[in-house]
Amino acid sequence: MKLLELWLDSHEDVAQVESYYEYDEKTVFDVSGLDADGKLVWVGEAELASNNKHAPVNDYDKQSAVDANAVWAFNRRETASRYWTVSQRAIE
Repeated sequence: MKLLELWLDSHEDVAQVESYYEYDEKTVFDVSGLDADGKLVWVGEAELASNNKHAPVNDYDKQSAVDANAVWAFNRRETASRYWTVSQRAIE
């Protein structure tokens, strides 16, 4: 998550970076970027290898439901590949 925080902090449109940002009572983002007016402009999720095969789809749905840019970070290429495969199967 620290990498996502630093990456978001480097964007000109981001004035504040928050971890575990509570968007609403049911939605928490791993990392978020807010502009100078406090408007949500970025959301990010950090993914690790997990046995929760619903996590990638749930995170995608969560990120796509807000009016903000979205980014995912993975700890390894293998994790990203696995999540991509699971996500593609969910779409089919």
